[in-house]
Order: sequence, then structure tokens, then C-alpha cells
Amino acid sequence: MSQQFLKSPVFSEIRQSLSLSVPLIVSNLVQASSGFVATLMVAHLGRDYLAAGALGFAIYIVLLVFLFGMFAAVGILVAQSYGANDVEAVRLSVAQGFLMAIFLSVPAIIFMHVSPWFLSFADQNHHVTVLAIQYLDALSWCLLPLSFLVIMEQFLIGISRTRLVLCISLLQVPFEILSTYAFVFGKFGLPVYGIAGIGYGFAVVFAVAAIFIGLFIGLSKYSRSYHIFSQWWRINTKFFKELFRIGWPIGVMGVIEVALMSVITFLMGHFGSNQLAAYQIARQFWILGMMIVFSIAQTATVRVGQAVGRGDKSTIKLSAYVNMWIGFALISSFTLMYLIEPQKLIGIDIDPGNPYHMQLMHYSIVFLSIAGISQLFDNFRFIVVGALRGLKDTQFPMYISFVAFWLIALPAAYIFAFVLHVGGVGLWLGLLTGVAFGTIILLLRFRWLVEHIDISTLLIKSD
Repeated sequence: MSQQFLKSPVFSEIRQSLSLSVPLIVSNLVQASSGFVATLMVAHLGRDYLAAGALGFAIYIVLLVFLFGMFAAVGILVAQSYGANDVEAVRLSVAQGFLMAIFLSVPAIIFMHVSPWFLSFADQNHHVTVLAIQYLDALSWCLLPLSFLVIMEQFLIGISRTRLVLCISLLQVPFEILSTYAFVFGKFGLPVYGIAGIGYGFAVVFAVAAIFIGLFIGLSKYSRSYHIFSQWWRINTKFFKELFRIGWPIGVMGVIEVALMSVITFLMGHFGSNQLAAYQIARQFWILGMMIVFSIAQTATVRVGQAVGRGDKSTIKLSAYVNMWIGFALISSFTLMYLIEPQKLIGIDIDPGNPYHMQLMHYSIVFLSIAGISQLFDNFRFIVVGALRGLKDTQFPMYISFVAFWLIALPAAYIFAFVLHVGGVGLWLGLLTGVAFGTIILLLRFRWLVEHIDISTLLIKSD
């Protein structure tokens, strides 16, 4: 590697982006392990509990996706204010984020408590529905402390302290697993809560973690100068409105995409258990890869946002494109694995040598190949969306997401699957069509916006 390249802006951006994204990637993977173990615990309770968990989580995940989208606005404002070296604006962004967390969590909790009315239309076994209601009631206690944790995480990400986010995850996740185990199975003197123990276990750890992480942020040399808890209860109309203006399209965009994936899962069930199971297998590997992309997209948001704060237009483009190619390099390795060694990957879930699984293996291999190709497009789509968020452009990606998924992907999936009789493969191809369309439009949007936008108008100042 030449000395000239090592001194170039490109290498500097690669180094800085990786220093932010690698801890986020590991942190997200560690956090995912907690949910994975919780699912294993529920599965140990029995089939009805597993079905109830799926039913309850279908409601919970929609709320989480919307809330997390709203809270992403905190990271955007923090990154821009940090780039502009406006300490007071950082404080106000986080403080108003805490208020927003309260205002949004309360109706979300109420919604989860009235969810039995919605579950009555699910046409499920009565016992499963009762268990799902217990599960949702317990999970509702997680929302407020989890919201505070996410706000503090967005603050740390916005000021480029992603290694602290990783350290927090490494410390927190073991306690999450231990706590849910104790509540579910009645260990350490606790009563047996069954599936509700998942919610109670997480809620206890989230509440304790929120307190300790808040104390750490208030005392640490890396973050205490921002005084993020100072007068957090006072509403600052300018910052509060800005958080909502930026955040609601991100939340809605997440709901749009999650809802479509639920519809695709339902449609996949029409082609039999083999194709539905194969779809689930391929999806789990797709999700694993996309967690990496999501982390890099967060990095793109931070790097672009900080460049906006500095008024550095050239770095905006450089940060976005460098992160896209970092993501592409990493995701390409996943795609190659899907294409070259699919049997070994699928063998994690099923016995590939079992003749009973022959058809399931066939569909899993095909779906995994399509998932790998889809990831390549999704890599650019997610990361360019992250870059656009750094420019506070959140409504346009939301509209494109609706068009790409509901007006293109869903009709195309239906035509491929049911009109052209391609089956479950057709549903995947329809999704790929919508993703490809959205990716191209968003890349063109970013290219146009970065050339024409006046970045000085993007900053919201504390004075």
C-alpha cells in the first residue's frame, strides 16, 4: 500500500468509518444473541408458547420499529451539533429526546394493554391468545426504560463513542439472558412466570441498565461535559419539533417495510410448509447480514451529519460512498457463502442428509441465493438512506419505500408467484424487484441533493 494512499482522504475516511462501524456491528450481533436465547427459552416451554411468542412479538416489533425510527432523529441532531462543536445543541437534542421517549412510550404501553381486542381477530387457539396477552403485558414494561437506553445510545453514537456502545452491550446482554432465564423458569427464588418472564426479565435489566449507563454518561470524561440530564424536563419547542419532523418519517418507513415482510410471510405459507420453512431459514441469514449493513448505515448517518456540522460538503460525498463500498465488500463475502456453500449454512438448522428434507433443502438453497443478491442491493439502499438521514432528508426515502415495497414489490411478487406460477421463488423475485428500484432512485436522490442543498440551512443551533 503506497504512502500516498495512506495519506489520502479516502484512506482517512475508511479508517474513521471502520472505527465507528466495527464496534456497532459487534454490538448489534451481541444484542441479537439475547433475543435468540430468549426464543430458545420460549421454545423449551412448548409449541403453544412459541406460537404465542410469535403472535405477541408481531405487535411488539411494529411498535419498536416506529419508536426506534423516531429516536434515530436524536442521533442525527447530535451528530450535526457535534460536528459544529455546539455543546448546548447536543444537550438540547438529547434532553428533548428523553421527553419524546416519555410522550411516545406512554401511548405505546396503552396500546399494548388494549391489544387483546386486536388479538381476538387473529383466529388463534384460545390458549395461545391468552399466553400472547400475558407476553405483551410483560413486554409493555420494557418500553420506557428501553426508550431511555436507545436515546443514550444515539447520543454516544452521535459523538463517535461507538466503542462505549459495544462495551455497554457486552456488559448488559449476559444479564439480560440471566434475568430472563430466572423469570421464565423461576430460578433464584423467583416464581415461575413462563412466557411473561421474557418481558419481566428484560424490563428489570433495561431499568437497571438505564440508571447505571445514565450515571456513567454523567460522570465519564468522554460525555460529562455535555450535561445531557441538565433540565431535561423543560420543553424546547424548536428542538422538540425538529426531532419529530425528522423522526416520524423514519419510524413510518420502518413500519412500511416490516408490514410488507409480514405480508410476504403470510403469502409464502400458501405454497406449503417446505417453502415457508425455507423462507424462514434464508431470512435468518439475510437478517444476520443486514445487521452489519444497518451498523454501517448508522456510521454513514453520523459521518455525514458531522460533516454537515462542519460545513464540509466534500466529506459528505466521500463518507457516503466510502461506507457504501465498505458495506459492499463485507456483504459480498456473505453472498459468496450463500452461493458457494449453501448446504453448510442450511445444515445449521436442518440435517441436509435426511431424505425427508430433500425438498426443503432445494428451496432453501434457491432462496438463499436470491437473498444474497438482494443483500447487495439492500446494502446500497440502507447506506444511502443513512447518508440522506445525515442530511435530514427522511420524508423522501419514506415515500420511495412505500412505492418500492407496496406499489412495486408486492404486485410484482403476486404476479410472479400466483399469475406466472413461479411459487415462493416468485415472492422473493418480487421483493428483489422493489428493492432494486428503491436503491436506484435513492442513489440518484443522494447524488442530486448533495449537489444542490445548502448545508448551512440544515443546522439547528442552540442560540
